[in-house]
Amino acid sequence: IMIGGQWGLKHDWKDYMKDMQFSDNFLLLGKDLWRQGFLRVPTYCSADTPHSDCMASCPEEFRNGLNASEVIYKTGLKHDSADSTWLSALSDYGKNEEMLLEEICHLGSPGEMFTSAAPQDPTFWPLHGNAERFVQYLRILKAEGNITMDETWGYYHMDNIPSDDHLVCDWSVVAEDARMMPDCSHGTCPGHKADDLLPFSGLMTNQDGLFSNLGFYKLTNPDNDELPYVYDSLSFWEGCTGSSLTTQYEVNQNSQRGGGQPGDPTDAPAPDEPPVASFQNSGMGR
Repeated sequence: IMIGGQWGLKHDWKDYMKDMQFSDNFLLLGKDLWRQGFLRVPTYCSADTPHSDCMASCPEEFRNGLNASEVIYKTGLKHDSADSTWLSALSDYGKNEEMLLEEICHLGSPGEMFTSAAPQDPTFWPLHGNAERFVQYLRILKAEGNITMDETWGYYHMDNIPSDDHLVCDWSVVAEDARMMPDCSHGTCPGHKADDLLPFSGLMTNQDGLFSNLGFYKLTNPDNDELPYVYDSLSFWEGCTGSSLTTQYEVNQNSQRGGGQPGDPTDAPAPDEPPVASFQNSGMGR
């Protein structure tokens, strides 16, 4: 089992990554290329196949004569990073777009978290459990009037995020002929809508049929007496300042504003103002 991380890159990107915000985005950008058919992986590797011969790549036959800059533009990678200078800065580090595309296509050796085999990574379980625990805490804070949080179910595309290329790609034609490219169009991926069904049965002893996304969200409401489990704590977060998520939030907000310490009178809302903490549930349909 390979836990997290990524190694075995072709070039040294340490200094470049250090100055960029997207040090973990190479893997996600590789998924963009794979989804659109440019990146391919070997269908089979025997046990004695050298590691270097069993790697992902972007074969020339699928690039249709496009150079690196054209592939980056055509696939939308140019806009899929939070760093506006991530391409123009390449030359400052002795790199170019051909080297960048080669690296993204190569992928190196990512840990299990990169694939659908992510549950094999032991870190998968505490990560996802804590994500739900975090959302439960937000829902309680909202119910108590301490924060605002938009719980409207929806799916909207966000910019500069490599995990959202705004595309849905149909690979059915590729299944018949591996030399073909998938048919990609703008849309919402199946499985993300409120009424889309989750393929899990036996979650509850009295479960009758499958849960929809929205139905499961309602099931996990911390006020639901039928929820068959509870967390030992929602407000205690050992890794946060003062072991408090809300205190850590105030620290972060202060840091962004360049202000004083948490609890400064200058940071306190007026008596008739709502709480300053606000969370938009933008990922609910993602």
